[in-house]
Amino acid sequence: MGALVVVPLGLQHDQEQEERVEQKARLAKVLRRRRERRAVPRRPYTPRVYKEPRSYLQLSEEQCIQRLRFSKAVVTEICQLLQAELQPRTRAWTALPVEVKVTVTLNFLASGSFQAAAAADLCHISQFAAHCCIRDVTDALYSRREDFISFPEGAEQQAERADGFAQIANFPKVQGVIDCTHVALRTPHVKPELYRNHKGFHSLNVQLLCDHEQKFLMVNAMYPGSSHDAFILRQSEVPAMFQPPDCLDGWLLGDKDYPLLPWLLTPVQSPASTAQCNYNQSHRATRSLVKDAIRVLKARFRCLDRSGGALQYSPERVSRFVVVCCMLHNLAIMRGQPLPEDFQQMDGEDDDDDDDDEDEEEVEEEEVANEEEGEEGKVKEENEENASDHQQRRALSGPTIRAHLIAQRFS
Repeated sequence: MGALVVVPLGLQHDQEQEERVEQKARLAKVLRRRRERRAVPRRPYTPRVYKEPRSYLQLSEEQCIQRLRFSKAVVTEICQLLQAELQPRTRAWTALPVEVKVTVTLNFLASGSFQAAAAADLCHISQFAAHCCIRDVTDALYSRREDFISFPEGAEQQAERADGFAQIANFPKVQGVIDCTHVALRTPHVKPELYRNHKGFHSLNVQLLCDHEQKFLMVNAMYPGSSHDAFILRQSEVPAMFQPPDCLDGWLLGDKDYPLLPWLLTPVQSPASTAQCNYNQSHRATRSLVKDAIRVLKARFRCLDRSGGALQYSPERVSRFVVVCCMLHNLAIMRGQPLPEDFQQMDGEDDDDDDDDEDEEEVEEEEVANEEEGEEGKVKEENEENASDHQQRRALSGPTIRAHLIAQRFS
């Protein structure tokens, strides 16, 4: 059993008294501090001042074209198009109207600057509000991408495209020109090495197909920067469009990074005749449309150009930015919007090098060159009427079709 401790009554009374004294002292200290704070005069209350959000309506016509890349009439058309999706769902006076949301997004796409500069400098809103505006507007436009980017496959549209391309350099039956370009982005968190391209920076490799008016017919912005152009082409919807039974009557033009197919013609490596040189010259002049379209796209929307800095977003969000910029590019062409003033300053450093455009062309293997020369000799003896038939051309190989075209049109 434990020992019983007996505390004298006098000692217990002294401890309770000490505790009461300490408690009174703490209370007195708190009261003294309160009196001291009351003695200090408070700063007078000043109400917060909120800047009125600005939109393109407060800009002049020249400022609107310079900062948003569109005239006021076209920006109004975009606002009316997205009115239902972007209309504020609250009656709070702080809710941003559609005009402000569209202005913030267009300024961000055109300038390529960070959200804070686009928001505070032009529209007087916070960075978080700008982030929400850019997200909502791009999502609303992306949902309408098929209204602006499409590949008409009707007979009249095919004939119109073929005539338009033929007027450039007399290259027959062209239905489009295709190429890829890189759009820089921040280092992704998931599998970053897949997005490192051959130039050493992280990007998306975007496949673009345009017509004779430099409007984009198809856009594929789903693949990382390390993907090869030919791989993206095989995985896209383009090959199915040139396969029976409803294949297009014509072909696409691509550079040396693409394979030579019955519906995709590439330049002749190391041309050995005048006809082949003429073919390459016409092919280069016609295919330059897609290069010019890419330069115009990146000059009009600097967020896609490396000079504006890499986009600080995920690959999925950057992919939507690319599609939306291509939509707006087509809209600018349809509405006759002027080119940016800095278009001539674009050096195209982000585009792939076109080694086939120079005189120093890569030399193919000797067996391939000899095979094409043999194909050309055989084609010259074929009946011209049979060779022009659409179904029979599809049964021939790519080198055969190219050799026949060189012999018939560029000799």
